[in-house]
Amino acid sequence: MIDKRTARLRRAAQTRRKIRELTAVRLAVHRTNTHIYAQLCSADGKVLTSASTVEKEVRTKVSKGGNKAAAAAVGRRIAARPLVQTSTPLKEKRWRECNPGCKAAASAWTA
Repeated sequence: MIDKRTARLRRAAQTRRKIRELTAVRLAVHRTNTHIYAQLCSADGKVLTSASTVEKEVRTKVSKGGNKAAAAAVGRRIAARPLVQTSTPLKEKRWRECNPGCKAAASAWTA
């Protein structure tokens, strides 16, 4: 019987393998209580661009770094980067959709 951790890692590897086959850009969002970090990764795993609430420009726009407004600001910041505007379509990790902050970042990126 496979334990929980092994099963989760197997599913994560399978998702990354499928995204690599599709040659799609992947949005990876990490949320803590104080900050939100977002990265766009290419199909081969290289980071194309990143943004977070730690950056000075984002900190001046939002009062708290871990809420929906901050996630939307990070998503808009990534979308404003010129490298992103020429990218292929986004494939978001499904397990991130349950988090409202991560969902706000993704929706701001696609808008």
